[in-house]
Amino acid sequence: MEITLPDGRFAYGLLFKDSIIGIYNIISEIRILLENIINQELKLYKGCNESLIKNGTWSIIGSIELVDEYIYAPDLAYYVEWLPKESVNRLAINRKEKTVIVEKEYYIYLVKKGYTLGTFNKPEQLPQWILKHL
Repeated sequence: MEITLPDGRFAYGLLFKDSIIGIYNIISEIRILLENIINQELKLYKGCNESLIKNGTWSIIGSIELVDEYIYAPDLAYYVEWLPKESVNRLAINRKEKTVIVEKEYYIYLVKKGYTLGTFNKPEQLPQWILKHL
């Protein structure tokens, strides 16, 4: 998918089957073709309200056939930006679509790396988050 950022540049993401977006390590002033994106590194991960995809908030620019039907996003911390203390106190992560409790150090590592699972109330918050974290 292509995500227009607040400054007019573009970011690109890969939507996993469990409504998680992997954000490629790309910010571009011009649109990029799918074949120039798919081999790039996925740098950030974020939960997504799937209705934002269905209603066209971000442009779908193609699809990638995944060979293995059991491809998951990596471990993602359940982290809500407006409730940071509560999020950290839970120490819960998503691991292959299951909730697991982990050590605090590992949880903080995931949050700092941008591997979080928490959707935004407003769709414009994702592009702002990308600019802040990428």
